[in-house]
Amino acid sequence: MIALARVNLLIFFLLVITPGVGKIFKTFSIGLGSYFNEAVSFLVLGLFFLLLLKKGKINNLILILFCFIGYSVFIIQKNGLPVTNSFIQVILYLQIFFFYFFFSLQEDETKSLTMSWSKKLFNILLITSLLFSILEIVFPELYSMVFGLEKQPRGIAGVYITSFFGARTSYAQFLLFFIFHHYSYKKEFGITSRNKLLLYLAFVLLIFAFSRKEFLFGLVFLFYFSEFRFKTKTQKYFAAVVVLGIVLISGYFYYTTFFSITNENTFSDGYSRVRLLLSAYEIIIDKFPFGSGPGTFGSQMSLNNTSIYEAYSVPEDLVYGWGDVPGPIYDIFLISFFVEYGIGLLFILMFFFKLSNRSFRNESHKKVIDFLLLYIISISFISPALMNWNGYLLLSFIGLLTSRKSFT
Repeated sequence: MIALARVNLLIFFLLVITPGVGKIFKTFSIGLGSYFNEAVSFLVLGLFFLLLLKKGKINNLILILFCFIGYSVFIIQKNGLPVTNSFIQVILYLQIFFFYFFFSLQEDETKSLTMSWSKKLFNILLITSLLFSILEIVFPELYSMVFGLEKQPRGIAGVYITSFFGARTSYAQFLLFFIFHHYSYKKEFGITSRNKLLLYLAFVLLIFAFSRKEFLFGLVFLFYFSEFRFKTKTQKYFAAVVVLGIVLISGYFYYTTFFSITNENTFSDGYSRVRLLLSAYEIIIDKFPFGSGPGTFGSQMSLNNTSIYEAYSVPEDLVYGWGDVPGPIYDIFLISFFVEYGIGLLFILMFFFKLSNRSFRNESHKKVIDFLLLYIISISFISPALMNWNGYLLLSFIGLLTSRKSFT
């Protein structure tokens, strides 16, 4: 139990440092950087199979995984796709499942120990991130040289923090995860005054990361998980209205003050995601109901099989990017997945639906998991949230919150 809990902490740590390691390796032209995330995934994959052999039980969630593989084989054959390229993409998609299964298969005692120890780990990572953020502000040129940063028109006078993640979005995702983890830990073990201060620090740092999506969900989380303790329902509802008002007003001020230029670009016809949606819509209509197949649109391996991009005249800048800046072709994951898999998207949605109906180690975890699933699905429409370290971390965490009884 202790050994497995330590392995869990190692996986959490490796996932959190993935974006920063990738940035540094890319800056110094170290080719291994692009494989770091995959190395962690294969580690979890191997551990999952070892755990599965030890437990010797398969439930309906794992059956969904096998159905997904079978459907993938069918559409690869139907569309006459290159087998190797397509199957590599299928394996990459399977990472969505393996992180959850590895953690959910563990005994509840191991999960509880992991939850307790991981609080200390994430506290240390948060404080470390604060120190890196201070260094970033004091020595911006040195920091940009190490992480290869290209500043964007955001923040206060162009200043925002990325910490050791090397990207403001990745840092904001970690901070939001810290808040999720804090609430779940509090419900299971209680909380100290020092941990409350760290929670407030995470919210403050989230503001200065200037990432719109994560800040929005931080505000929604703040309202949704606010705990009002009053004698009458009238007082409780009044407090809820006050908190909602504060959330809406502060959110409006934050967005209009710091994101005016970005918001104008977002809602214009030339915005990259809008152009991607237009291309995706055309392909979906032609390839429905089974899709174009894995590794053909908006996925990692699609860059090795560009026939769909060429057939539908998808703009090259969306696919290949601009110079050293990668294209935004991965930025609409669920839409891209729908293009490739058609009605096969139901496997992912069914998987998430089943997750919300598991047994939980603590009754309060049900509320957290429902919110996490809402967050993952919502953000996957405008980012590759399920195919990066953040998605794997969230699915691992959901597995940690579920009870082993789900597999008995």
